[in-house]
Amino acid sequence: MSAWCLVSEDNVRGKDSGGSTKRSRTTEKGEYFVNSNLETPTSSGSRARERPIGRDAAKKKGKGKTSNEIIEECRAMRLTRDNEFELMKKKIELDQEKVQLMKEKKQEMKENELMKMQLVHLNTLLGKESLSLEEENMKRSLMVKFYGN
Repeated sequence: MSAWCLVSEDNVRGKDSGGSTKRSRTTEKGEYFVNSNLETPTSSGSRARERPIGRDAAKKKGKGKTSNEIIEECRAMRLTRDNEFELMKKKIELDQEKVQLMKEKKQEMKENELMKMQLVHLNTLLGKESLSLEEENMKRSLMVKFYGN
């Protein structure tokens, strides 16, 4: 017989082949138990064999959440959403303020440009020797605007 056949026959007969086995004999009657499973007494006092929980079932069981955990996660998500909402509101407010400041600055630049043009016009009027009635009125109004009475 080959070595493979001997090992296979030993495993079939339940003998220990030197490697790890899933089952081993516990009684002379030939009953087996799984090494990873602890036997628990039943109500009648005898020990019953229970099949161990499977890999996939164990993963599902470990991943299961209690209702309190779910409630806490929902609260955390709501708080995060509320914080994000507040940040968005503040960003919108800041953007609106920025737009308003830009409008004000643009208006101020227009007013400054107008004042520069009026000063240039006043200087040309002051440089002329003879002015028409319309130019004389313009000169007076610009002098009042820039220098007062």
